[in-house]
Amino acid sequence: MSTLFAANHPWVETKPAETSDGKLRIVRADTSASTTPHVVAPQLAPPADAAPRFVFRQVASENAMIEILDRAASQHLLPSVAFRQKEHELGALFASLTPADSLELDRRFSVSSADDPLASRFARLVCERRNRLIAFLRSSRRGAASKPGSQR
Repeated sequence: MSTLFAANHPWVETKPAETSDGKLRIVRADTSASTTPHVVAPQLAPPADAAPRFVFRQVASENAMIEILDRAASQHLLPSVAFRQKEHELGALFASLTPADSLELDRRFSVSSADDPLASRFARLVCERRNRLIAFLRSSRRGAASKPGSQR
């Protein structure tokens, strides 16, 4: 095994068999350091492989939106007509939202967490419909915020 340091350097590499966890370490060359157990520092942040938790706030008419997205196409309508109808119904609900609810929905749709039942259903829409609905959601929020006496 090649080493990182020259023979007279004050630091040496340990062999994996010499450590309790079997990992290669760099320790002081004196004999007392080779017997000193390795102390693991406490982690200050969650591990990098842990998925971030997404917290969302329920908005008005959320159950109605989920019901619209879950609704199956009827037998007598073409699928394109049925999905256009869903898009119009969702747009009508988006128009009735407050600016704060519109902002929350925009945030939830942007993150699209699997833990969020509304965002995961919304993500199943075709990209063009999703983009139109998100653009409408953002424009209705701007329009409501610019009106005098609107909620902020």
